[in-house]
Amino acid sequence: MAVIIFEGPDGSGKSTTIEKVSEYLNFPSSHDGGPSRDAEHCRERIDELLRTARQSNAIKDRSTVFSDAIYKETFGKEPFVPYDEVYHRIWQLSGLGAIVVYCRPPMQTLIDNIPLLARAKPHKPPEYAEQLKSLVPTLAQIYDREVMKWSALGLPVIRYDFTENKVEDLLSALGLFWDDHLNYCE
Repeated sequence: MAVIIFEGPDGSGKSTTIEKVSEYLNFPSSHDGGPSRDAEHCRERIDELLRTARQSNAIKDRSTVFSDAIYKETFGKEPFVPYDEVYHRIWQLSGLGAIVVYCRPPMQTLIDNIPLLARAKPHKPPEYAEQLKSLVPTLAQIYDREVMKWSALGLPVIRYDFTENKVEDLLSALGLFWDDHLNYCE
């Protein structure tokens, strides 16, 4: 089974890239549907991701296991699930063949893409884009820090910048990962 989790700040090209990768791999894709309501809801989503990783091929457009704590920290709030618990869940995912594609274009691209959010994401109010615009550098810095931790926990991470790379480059990197993973498991 293979679960690919696309992560990165808003405006990093996740959804557009997922459409192409999902079509090519013929994997279903899904999105958690916005922020978690509370700690229980967040943990339910994390458990669902672990079940999916054990049972099927899938692509996740972001996952609460990664993004909830990052966005809460960016906005100066306490995460529903503390980072220590998040790291434990990431460690569990690393043993299930999951892989993260970290979508991370240059900072200016992220900033330029924020105004598009108000039009493209109906679950986000218009003022969200304006508020996020000033927080993009902080958000990207926290994501960069966390991605290094995920990798240190054994979770494979492929960094993808849609401004420099083609989807074919990403598919090639994913293929190399699975080849290495299958050889390691034999």
